[in-house]
Amino acid sequence: MNLTFLQDLILLMVLAVAAVLLFHRLRLPSAMGLLTTGIVAGPYGLGWISHAHEVEVLAEFGVVLLLFSIGLEFSFARLVELRRWMLGSGVLQVGLVFAAVYGLASGLLELSMKESLFLGGAFALSSTALVLKALQDHAELETPHGRATLGVLVFQDVAAVLMLLLVPLLGASAEGTRSSWWILPILLALGGGLAVSSRVFLPRLLHHVVASKIPELFPLTVIGLCLGIAWLTAWAGFSLALGAFLAGVMVAESEFSHDALDHILPSRDVFTSFFFISVGMLLNPRFVWEYLPWVLGATMLVIVLKSILGAWAAWLSGADLAVSLKVGLLTAQIGEFAFLLDRAAGTAGLRDDTLGQGVLSVTVLSMIVAALMLPHCQRWAEWMLRAPWPLRLRLGWAGDSPEEFLDKSSLQDHLVVVGYGLNGKNVARAARRLGVPYAVIEANPETVRRERAEGVPILYGDASRKAVLERARVQHARTVVVVIAIPTAVRRITEQVRALNPAAHVIVRTRYVAEIPALTQLGANEVIPEEFETSLEIFRRVMSSFLAPRPDVEHCIAELRKDQYGLLRHHSTSSVLSSQLSELEVTTWILPPDSPACGQTLAELGLRRALGLTVLAVQRSGQVLFEIGPETSLQAEDQLFLLGTPERLAQAFQKPPLATGSDILASSKPPTVSLDTS
Repeated sequence: MNLTFLQDLILLMVLAVAAVLLFHRLRLPSAMGLLTTGIVAGPYGLGWISHAHEVEVLAEFGVVLLLFSIGLEFSFARLVELRRWMLGSGVLQVGLVFAAVYGLASGLLELSMKESLFLGGAFALSSTALVLKALQDHAELETPHGRATLGVLVFQDVAAVLMLLLVPLLGASAEGTRSSWWILPILLALGGGLAVSSRVFLPRLLHHVVASKIPELFPLTVIGLCLGIAWLTAWAGFSLALGAFLAGVMVAESEFSHDALDHILPSRDVFTSFFFISVGMLLNPRFVWEYLPWVLGATMLVIVLKSILGAWAAWLSGADLAVSLKVGLLTAQIGEFAFLLDRAAGTAGLRDDTLGQGVLSVTVLSMIVAALMLPHCQRWAEWMLRAPWPLRLRLGWAGDSPEEFLDKSSLQDHLVVVGYGLNGKNVARAARRLGVPYAVIEANPETVRRERAEGVPILYGDASRKAVLERARVQHARTVVVVIAIPTAVRRITEQVRALNPAAHVIVRTRYVAEIPALTQLGANEVIPEEFETSLEIFRRVMSSFLAPRPDVEHCIAELRKDQYGLLRHHSTSSVLSSQLSELEVTTWILPPDSPACGQTLAELGLRRALGLTVLAVQRSGQVLFEIGPETSLQAEDQLFLLGTPERLAQAFQKPPLATGSDILASSKPPTVSLDTS
């Protein structure tokens, strides 16, 4: 065993721990500490590390694991959904930045055509590892700007391959040219083979591995697949990182993706840290000091230029201004592919050593700046949006105009649904069936286009923006339901809704119970945590398997709900009545034409005695009747507003048949005593 290399690793670990702790105290990103570690200990710094190449190998392995874990959260269907951003914003961003840098290099710096082409290609690419890690750390991969940024980065990886193929042509290496063009048919064959394997071979393999019940076999198989596919794509001309991402996407198509992610996460962050350390090792402080004005000027110029052109490309692809600004800021740095292009360009004789070290210096400095920028992109974009931008620029050229969205006269005392996934669709479908006016806000343009063709009143936009909420007339809504999955976005939307409409009843879905207090403080009336409701459903089914009495099970569930949501009821910002009657709920029942209750009076029906429920009002033919009494006769299609405790309502709904409250009325026998139900 090479003890010198082990000493280098120990030294790097100690320095990295100290640097990360220091930068954490300074409230700076940990990536900054890791980059600083590489600069100080690297061959151009104090020279403490003698095995820089081995560190680069560990760094590349870290990038492979990072991209593999990100790919596990996607699928081929999801990548197809990104085609708009890949072929739209990605193509425009790379093309615009390439042309701008080429023009500046050839015109302002008077470099040769080959050197200008090299600079344009190197600076057009962004850091896939840095940006995706930041998006994943802040749970923003599923946001509109996260999806758009991912599409741009995937296209950049493909563009980097094409650039690497063109380097031998520019260097006039005939042998290199022939070997490069042979890669193209290999790429096509490899892509087809991976697609078929993900559908046919891989699911069967993983099923047999899991069925063997050998604990070590599954993680070994998963990591082996990751490294094997990454090696294949690298051999065919792509990068290891892109191959690892595709491997993750392939595994994501199976039912074992979550188990694979659990095995990858513990070691992923450790190896990813070596990536940032190795990048810091590439920086030559002496060169930077000697050419300080040029290096700093070029770094800031590239960041500003890429921010503007990246935002413009996203806007031209149909994104609104908020998403466009975030995409531009996220992709403003130069990426790790610049190192590969620099190495290939040096071999082909496209640049001298001074230009190569200049490119490396600007690339590393831009990544250091990016480590500072990325956590604040959201805040900076919101600050820039405060400017008086024209409405058409805010909405994007493909966005809705204020006049074409909805009939505003119907949006009064209505329901607003934020998010049109499974939960949003169910809420909207129920509202449509019951005749409740509603509007939907969705950030996926493909979903908006598809559902609008089906007649759904749906609006494209980022619901965390005040202007988008106002277009859905949230300020006049009775109820707002937020059913998106990004915690940070849910908080911003809840806060904006409460600021626009203090009287609205805000219902928020979240993944975790721990989110309830924060969302309640921001103004949510009800917070529905998925993990808690899922646990109740599991409890119900477990008890059913033991043949426990259904009333006892429902009573227990009602008690658990009361304990869990008691804090929420206590802090509710709704009316005084709801805070005083926090133990009661109001629901509605509709009488079908064939119900035995039709034609009977409330006294004859006896809901209070039979079920412990009180009729508050009756809606008939669009009018609500509040002046009701024991003599009030019920008619078909009447909608009864019923007041009762959650336990009583749960017991009522479990009476056979179980479908609706009207079935309970239909199956209940009229009592012989008269009750006061007013």
